[in-house]
Amino acid sequence: HVLTCFIGYAALTVSFVASAVLLCKPDDDKALDTISYKMVAFGFLFLTLGIVSGAVWANSAWGTYWSWDPKETWSLITWFIYAIYLHVRFRKGWRGKRAAWVSIIGFLAMVFTYFGVNYYLSGLHSYAAGDSVPVPSFVYIVVIVLTAISLLAYSKYKTGKKTGDI
Repeated sequence: HVLTCFIGYAALTVSFVASAVLLCKPDDDKALDTISYKMVAFGFLFLTLGIVSGAVWANSAWGTYWSWDPKETWSLITWFIYAIYLHVRFRKGWRGKRAAWVSIIGFLAMVFTYFGVNYYLSGLHSYAAGDSVPVPSFVYIVVIVLTAISLLAYSKYKTGKKTGDI
């Protein structure tokens, strides 16, 4: 199940990059929006397969399909966020920047599912044993870069909204 989740994570990361670039542009780019959507659809499929196959594996290993382990719980939260993304695209017609924000929120949940749970929450899927683990330097860099991109995109979005470009 790990490989299927990694394939899903890779696709969802591509969707995040496309969404972040889309938010930095003054107007909606249909090509970036399409890339983001297709990568979410592909990644969502593999995330679903990873969760289901992980549950089957857990049943054979521990005698239960679901134990509300932090990794399982955060995988489900990430799955729900991307399900919301697909829902608002299909049912509400969200495209462009609005859909891109949901993709970015999903990516942040995915990053926490992978790094945060593994290193900071104890459970069956983690490396934490209740001890405090120092935060790796790259995490600070990633947070700073993502915050800068988000603030830049938000400021461009607000500026475009005032001038009527959006």
